[in-house]
Amino acid sequence: MNDFFIKEQIVELCDSVVRNINNNFRNISLDIDDEGNLRIKIILDITTEKEYEYIDDISAEFEAVQENRIVKDIEVTTDLNSKPLPHLIYSRED
Repeated sequence: MNDFFIKEQIVELCDSVVRNINNNFRNISLDIDDEGNLRIKIILDITTEKEYEYIDDISAEFEAVQENRIVKDIEVTTDLNSKPLPHLIYSRED
């Protein structure tokens, strides 16, 4: 996958995250396969209904700016030992 496409997806996801995040988000990352399909991983401290509302909003806003449906998987975990995907979008420092 070319660097421009990767950077474009990072910027678009960052834009979607800005309005839809709270203190329970540890980090958000993504990976892109050779066909241009995205996986997004979100690591949370805890999950409540509010976090799932934010995740739905992030997903909807991100998908809205895409020409095709390229998000194949959104993984949500509270496992703080879980490693982010290769392209880090957001990381909260304690």
